[in-house]
Amino acid sequence: ASSVLNDRGLPKTDVRDAGNSARSDEIVAVVEKGRELGIREIAAHLPEYSEKMIQRELARLVSTGKVKKSGFKRWSRYSTAS
Repeated sequence: ASSVLNDRGLPKTDVRDAGNSARSDEIVAVVEKGRELGIREIAAHLPEYSEKMIQRELARLVSTGKVKKSGFKRWSRYSTAS
């Protein structure tokens, strides 16, 4: 098993992933409360995160199957996958 090393020869860590779990959990909790929510509606419940950050996290949650997306572009709506 090979690991990815940074320029100093140390294991590479991605700082952007450090808060993903907590952020994902918060976004999923908001989505579970509503039927189908848009990014702005989700962002209204999570003012500590930008809409862009929520959008990126939602894309990741959709790709992992935790959240379901319907619609396209600005009309996208998100709901729980179950």
